[in-house]
Amino acid sequence: MPTPHGGLALASYNSLNLTIVLSNSFLYDGVSITKVECAMGTKVVTLMFLGMSSYTFAASASHDVKLGIYASSITYKEPGVMTEKGLMTGLKGQLSLRNNERAILLDLMYSEGDVDYDGSGKMNNVPDRILEVRGMLGRDLYLQSGYRVTPYIGLGYRNLNDNSKDMITTTNYIGYEREQVYWYSPIGIEILNGVLSGNWRLGARLEYDYFIAGRNHTYLSSIPGNNDLHFKQNSGSGYRMSVDFTRALSNITAVTIQPFYKHWDVKQSNTGISGGEVYVEPDNNSTEWGVGLLLSF
Repeated sequence: MPTPHGGLALASYNSLNLTIVLSNSFLYDGVSITKVECAMGTKVVTLMFLGMSSYTFAASASHDVKLGIYASSITYKEPGVMTEKGLMTGLKGQLSLRNNERAILLDLMYSEGDVDYDGSGKMNNVPDRILEVRGMLGRDLYLQSGYRVTPYIGLGYRNLNDNSKDMITTTNYIGYEREQVYWYSPIGIEILNGVLSGNWRLGARLEYDYFIAGRNHTYLSSIPGNNDLHFKQNSGSGYRMSVDFTRALSNITAVTIQPFYKHWDVKQSNTGISGGEVYVEPDNNSTEWGVGLLLSF
């Protein structure tokens, strides 16, 4: 029987241990903040995790809610092993809370689509889905030019499920389900300017994503003679950018057109054994281009 299709490679690599320590909490303008320290070998990152407390923002605080849909093109590569390309469609929500130049930014994204596999043969229409949840703290800075600039930092979670279980490539390799989980810290800047001509307002985000920890769950037990594998990928980085073109529809609603770009580079994992073979999750990268249509209120 052929070994499982590409997405795994034979190699050896030392895994890194992840330790997460929660220390004391404090209040940030009515919001409970927990200090989180993540240690991976000699690499340590300190984050602030957001949690709403019993306190509330003052009555003068402002908020903005954006809900809508988006479509994107995604390309995932494991150089020398395989490539997957496809289209995704999904839902997106963004919430911003502001008071006394302090900002809380929350993002939620979910998408589904089909990708075409090219590696150990070819395979079309592999179901994919992506869930991403992020929370950030920022500080609003108002410039004389009329721009509002908000540096921010936070915690993000990304889950990608790629499921070719019971599918066969053109060269008779067997598909399987796999799940990639990333924990990371978004570090970026949000920019908003005054009204443009025609009542359009321009905004943007530029961001670096500091990779904290990754897990890859490969469910090979669906293939006779194999067992599931659970890899650690603790080295990598990402970045993303988006531009908002917003036009008011009324005093309380607006529509936003939001083109965006995302990129991830993740390094090779530790090893695992299945069916008598040693496997590794190789270096990989993914690129996603897309556009969203959001309603603000």
